[in-house]
This record gives sequence, structure tokens and C-alpha cells, in this order.
Amino acid sequence: MYRLWLDHFCGALAAFKSSKAVLLLDNPSGHIMNLETDRLSVEGLPANTTALYQPCDQGIIHCTKCIYKREMTSKMLVCREEHAAESLMATAVRLARQIGARRGTLGVDDGKSLHVLDAMRLLKSAFEQITPSFIMQ
Repeated sequence: MYRLWLDHFCGALAAFKSSKAVLLLDNPSGHIMNLETDRLSVEGLPANTTALYQPCDQGIIHCTKCIYKREMTSKMLVCREEHAAESLMATAVRLARQIGARRGTLGVDDGKSLHVLDAMRLLKSAFEQITPSFIMQ
């Protein structure tokens, strides 16, 4: 997918600019680094320098993390209160479901630790709460 995008980008760049350009990327493992073509040179930023070279991202990332942590704590407390208030029959049903579940599939709703699906849902919700006006600041 990245290679396809890069080829498309090189084509668009050739139509826009005749001289050679440098594409500066962050350093995820999916990016092909140190690629050299006749129109483009791809270079990567050093590791852990996003906050230094992209300071605008710092506020968005910080805000997303704060919302994520607040939502996670709230979800864990709500689930804990619901489990404390449930009837003996509901507790028995929940525990029976836990016995038959595959390892790693139970999350906060089941009274267990946060798992990847819980984290993805919370992160999506947190990022959706970031307003365009906040990003524009």
C-alpha cells in the first residue's frame, strides 16, 4: 500500500515540479527509507523526534491521551459498580460465560483487564472528541 502511494506521489510530483525533491517521513517500520529516484529522495526522521519536529502534534496527542485515560477509568469504574450491584443469578451467568471464553477475549465489560479491542474503541472515541477547532490552533 505504501509503495503504491509512493509511486502515485512520484507521478504527481513529476507533473508539479521538474527538479529533484526530498520527502521527509517519520520512521514507522512500514516506510521504505533511503529510497532514491531521479525525481525524489526519501529520508527518515530519527526515532522519537515527532514532538521536536512536529510540535503541533504534541497538543493533539496529549489531548487524545487525556481523554483516553479519563474514558478508560470511567469505563472500569462503571463496570465495577455494575458487577457489584448485579444479582446472584446475573453473577453466575457472567462467571459461566467467563469459564467458556477463550483466553484473552474477555475485557473490561467482563470484569477483566482492558484488552486490545477495548483500547481501540476507547482510542477511537477519544480521537473523535478532538474538535477541528482544537486541531486548527
